[in-house]
Amino acid sequence: MPKNNEMVQKENDKCPCIIDQIFTGGLQSDLVCKRCNGVSTTIDPIWDFSLDLGPVTLGGRQPSSLHECLDRFTRAELLENKEKTFCSNCQSHEESTKQFTMKTLPIVVCFHLKRFQHTNEVKKKISTVISFPEMLDMTPFMSRSKEQTSFPIDNRYSLFAVIIHVGPTIDIGHYVAYVRQQHDYWYKCDDDVITRANLKEVLGSEG
Repeated sequence: MPKNNEMVQKENDKCPCIIDQIFTGGLQSDLVCKRCNGVSTTIDPIWDFSLDLGPVTLGGRQPSSLHECLDRFTRAELLENKEKTFCSNCQSHEESTKQFTMKTLPIVVCFHLKRFQHTNEVKKKISTVISFPEMLDMTPFMSRSKEQTSFPIDNRYSLFAVIIHVGPTIDIGHYVAYVRQQHDYWYKCDDDVITRANLKEVLGSEG
């Protein structure tokens, strides 16, 4: 898919390896001071999205779809009390908001659902089913500059592979992969057993 050539070229200059060429995007972080409205922006490389599934969203429930997980990931977060940040304009620690958005997208985008929690030496798996689409439009999660009012490039991604964990905990179970081959044929890879699958089965998996 076409991307911002200038940004991609800068990223490629840092590392020409095929992994970075395919999987690296640009994650923009905007820190806005609540006192003076000053904005501090940084852009860092990102290779995959690690998306939280718990404890709960602002709506009082866990996310149930990939879109909701991304909404949560890109939602502005209030930093207050002990989380106050230093504002160079105010020359003091002030309340602020922090928000992540995508400056540039990679050729292949990967999502990691954080299903395993470690609390009080107890390992727990979050088995909530997270629905995901065959086609995902990343435009709502892109950074919007003042000069840019629309996104003429195509930010849509088609589903290519899904890896799921089968089992109650991180210590019990194993991983199964669904992979799309040519002509939209899906296959289920369970250790050394490869069987045909269909899109309905893939979209109905735990994710």
